[in-house]
Amino acid sequence: MKRGTLAVAALLLAACLAATGGRATAKRELRIGFVGLSGTVPSKRTLDGQSLAGFLQAERQHDFQGRVVYVGPTQDGAGPMTLLARQKYDLIIVGIPRIDIAYTVARKFPQVRFFMTDMARQGPPHKPKNVQGAVYRDEEAGYLAGYLAALVESRRPGKHVISAVGGIPFEGVNRWTVGYRAGAKKADPAVAVKIGYSSDFANPAKCRRVALRQLAEGSGVVHKMAPRRDPMAVANDTHRLTEKMRHAFSGLQHRLREDVDKVDEPHLKALFEESAEVMGELAQTFEDYQRKTN
Repeated sequence: MKRGTLAVAALLLAACLAATGGRATAKRELRIGFVGLSGTVPSKRTLDGQSLAGFLQAERQHDFQGRVVYVGPTQDGAGPMTLLARQKYDLIIVGIPRIDIAYTVARKFPQVRFFMTDMARQGPPHKPKNVQGAVYRDEEAGYLAGYLAALVESRRPGKHVISAVGGIPFEGVNRWTVGYRAGAKKADPAVAVKIGYSSDFANPAKCRRVALRQLAEGSGVVHKMAPRRDPMAVANDTHRLTEKMRHAFSGLQHRLREDVDKVDEPHLKALFEESAEVMGELAQTFEDYQRKTN
């Protein structure tokens, strides 16, 4: 996967130079922004992580001013792109799957260049001239995953069922779906392929619920298409974290109630009692969250 990160770095550098017309002169340093999803970290194991890692590597190795802006879970991406465009960045690298929003912002800032790290082959019509991008052959990797999943499932007795979990059904994810289904059917024409979506890229708990439902429906293999991490592993991590926080707040509540009788000063005594109530409410909140997500 190291080659993948290097390839992304080289691709982004080429995009920088091509999109800016090679205007890297001594007069002014190039300014290049990267828009990524909240929670994205430089990584060799994920596509968005590779893009960010490649950008940061290119920034270290080449002479330009870089900035990373993240899109929050409740944002659509227009805000961060507009922010960089208004600050007159030469190039904005868009690492989120919203080509429609990139087109809209690009039309408002025709002097700013935009580069999509995962561009749809059949995107919205009338692509602005200041938008370019790269296309990943995700369906090829999906084909191999589907082929292997069907082979593994064929070793089980009974009806053969495999499944996959995606975030939001857009072209970048759908390419995986098409390849996954085609590979599975090639390995075992009789295998049933179930595809589910969580309608969210940022909440692994939703992916976990989809995966559990598929397992309950008989799926022997669950493939992750969109999550940055295994939805089941993330769910387990989340459970451990919430249990740890619930236990900590409960412990603080117990300690405060034990010590309140040792305090004579009225205001401090009241503070201990109020704090104990708050700790109890926080512990209950985490317990309610665990109950809803299990």
